[in-house]
Amino acid sequence: MSSPNTNLEVSMSSFASRLQAFVANEWEIANKEFTKRIEEINSKITCIICMEKERSVVFTPCQHAVVCKSCAESIMNSPDAAGNKHCPLCRSKIVDTNKVYLS
Repeated sequence: MSSPNTNLEVSMSSFASRLQAFVANEWEIANKEFTKRIEEINSKITCIICMEKERSVVFTPCQHAVVCKSCAESIMNSPDAAGNKHCPLCRSKIVDTNKVYLS
């Protein structure tokens, strides 16, 4: 026959194990959600051309800020046959570029 202290110890040990498993599971869920949010944020600030650098140039008149300085320079140095440059997102004619600061 078990003593009341032994039953209490078994119950406490069982509770501690379940609590530890619950916390580990909640931590894993939170970590996955955090990682997903970081990836979403990074996709919104990363250049859509090179996918490496931060977006830093806005095109006028469409106002899209979707490329880094290097990729914007490549776009501006590569006009089409008519001499026009186009936004890589909406294909509208680019009249000018401006530096943007996202941070």
